[in-house]
Amino acid sequence: MRIQIRILLFLAIIIAISSCRKNRNYRNLVVLFTDDQRFNTIGAWGNEEVYTPNMDRLAKMGMSFENTYVMGSHHGGVCAPSRAMLLSGRPYFHIPREFIDRGRVPSNTHFDFTTFPELLKKKGYNSFFTGKWHNNNSKIAESFTEGSNIFIGGMHWPKDGGHRRPQLWDFDSTSVYPQKNRWQANNFSSKMYSDAAIDFIKSRGSKKPFCLYVAYTSPHDPREAPEKFRKMYDSEKITLPPNFQPQHPFDNGHLYTRDESLLPLPRTKNLIKKEIAAYYAMISEVDAQIGRIIDALEQKKLLDNTIIVFAGDNGLAVGQHGLLGKQSVYEHSVKVPMIIAAPGFQKNQKTTALCYLYDIYPTICDLVKIKTPLGVEGKSLYPVLQNSLNKHRDHVFLSHAREMRAVRTDDDWKFIRYFVNGREREQLFNLSEDEWEVKNLAEDPDFSEKKEELENVLLQDIQIYDDDFIRPFIHRKQEAFDRPVAVSINASFSKGQIRYTLDGGTPDLESPIYENPFMLKKSGDIKAAVFWKGKKIGLLDSTKVRINNNVQDIYLTPAPSSKYAAKGKITLLDGTNGNANIHGNTWLGFEGENVEVLIIFKQEKSIKELGLRYLNQPGSWIFPPPEIKILISKDGNEFKEILMIKNPKLGPNQKSGPIELKKAIANQSTRYLKFEIKNQGRCPGWHTAKGEKAWLFLDELIMN
Repeated sequence: MRIQIRILLFLAIIIAISSCRKNRNYRNLVVLFTDDQRFNTIGAWGNEEVYTPNMDRLAKMGMSFENTYVMGSHHGGVCAPSRAMLLSGRPYFHIPREFIDRGRVPSNTHFDFTTFPELLKKKGYNSFFTGKWHNNNSKIAESFTEGSNIFIGGMHWPKDGGHRRPQLWDFDSTSVYPQKNRWQANNFSSKMYSDAAIDFIKSRGSKKPFCLYVAYTSPHDPREAPEKFRKMYDSEKITLPPNFQPQHPFDNGHLYTRDESLLPLPRTKNLIKKEIAAYYAMISEVDAQIGRIIDALEQKKLLDNTIIVFAGDNGLAVGQHGLLGKQSVYEHSVKVPMIIAAPGFQKNQKTTALCYLYDIYPTICDLVKIKTPLGVEGKSLYPVLQNSLNKHRDHVFLSHAREMRAVRTDDDWKFIRYFVNGREREQLFNLSEDEWEVKNLAEDPDFSEKKEELENVLLQDIQIYDDDFIRPFIHRKQEAFDRPVAVSINASFSKGQIRYTLDGGTPDLESPIYENPFMLKKSGDIKAAVFWKGKKIGLLDSTKVRINNNVQDIYLTPAPSSKYAAKGKITLLDGTNGNANIHGNTWLGFEGENVEVLIIFKQEKSIKELGLRYLNQPGSWIFPPPEIKILISKDGNEFKEILMIKNPKLGPNQKSGPIELKKAIANQSTRYLKFEIKNQGRCPGWHTAKGEKAWLFLDELIMN
């Protein structure tokens, strides 16, 4: 009898294992990706004020990853690198910038990495896309066999119909997506995307497995949810977050972005409560559309062999720390919701394991039993799905633009380093006791060891991820073009040692150590580097010092934007050429305005060659000048035009980058030289920001 019982138990175990293996032989994948959704905006995750029955439903179906982070961004448009990281399984430092930012290179450019839908497509999956695409278009056709209701761009601008009447494209197998093919929808954006996904699900007659990627544009502003959802929220009953502030207490380098301009400063409690109510309404709206997709899967009896991944691309402050947007490394901006529902695993589970969004890619590979490609740097969450207590990462590295870097550890400590306009600032938070990040412990001597420990981790990560945060900054001050130049140097890593050269050579351990500002009385080429523990780390900085005995003065009208003022008018004759980095202190930026530059020589000069350097970077709304006039005068009153340059109109597939324009002319003698440089004025019709003010970037006038 005992032998029979043992045999029966053994057979039961074998059947259970076989059944489990069968359940985990998944065929289908659905990825649902929201836009600007903060981590703590799900009812099932503890927010009792927001109504999210379908996200709650997903939480019951799978595992909630409560400590999921987006690593960061080169710039304020965090959703572009976030989506690139999700698709590629890489940190954004290791993804070509030309792919992350649309408009830098033509849409037929091939990039040498494989997206997760592209991998599944190669393995026989039918891959379908609907929703927002915010990167170079080339990977759409490479990744998907079909698609519908596709939005190319960053957000639904109100002037183009907003969320209520979004402008969309049909699937384009060439990946070009010309503006002429754009059409106006008559339903809310989220509904359009869910409609496309549901039509795809209902049409499934093939036995081929499918990969469905739905990239919503909600709850990104404009926050204009349908009335049904707005009525759910009374702003007077909304709870203000404990870290609400009327404005951010210091300059983090991003206080004047588009996101921050949506409400006036200082923020008031009533305004923020109304904004939160509108934000929650958008979340409830997209939640309803997610529910329709789950229902469609259930009706087709596909839930038992379909993995569902739900996540947000980045968070949003909405009043926390005096901020509105996502341009920071506080928890509200870098921490996102994520749920993975995979049949065969335990349901209704939560984990506090630290992870990145780009860990999703290798997790999908493990779930569908496909080898993860080389070049994918994410770490599979499969072991965490097996046991929610399993650790995943001991810390995450966080960054934003050039000004902010942070580490967040699995024992709930967080260290932030700022470097803004040459000034360092630090924050240290104990998240286990201060989840809202209001008590800065960085200056508390009791936590000096913890701060140093985290600072070392941060420094290691900066180097591991090939981040250019550590670098010296050479500052020059020159009262007039023929006067000596005052030079000072600082660095974003103050514990390092700065060494420099004046002859253009690369600094080494034999080069002089920078200690105090100094004066240069003749022209030279300065280079500086940061050294730490006897090794050069980070990037070099270099600049040319030009003492010009020919120029009396320059008059620049209008003044450049304060965001892109470089070294002022001296920038135009300093001999330093800018690159694609518009924040590199070499470019003068003008928003929507024509520019006039008047150069006065000390005495008449003979001119043989003229020109200028400007930038073409449509992805950043920067365009070449359509027209350049150059005029001369001997008395400063009567000017004669000697050169007219008209640039051809640029289309959407022009290569971006600095452009140097030089023209030889017959000898012309003059004391006054005027450049009249026309701005594009408005972004052209083919651009996603059609009609918005265009930028003109200049960095050097050429005169021989």
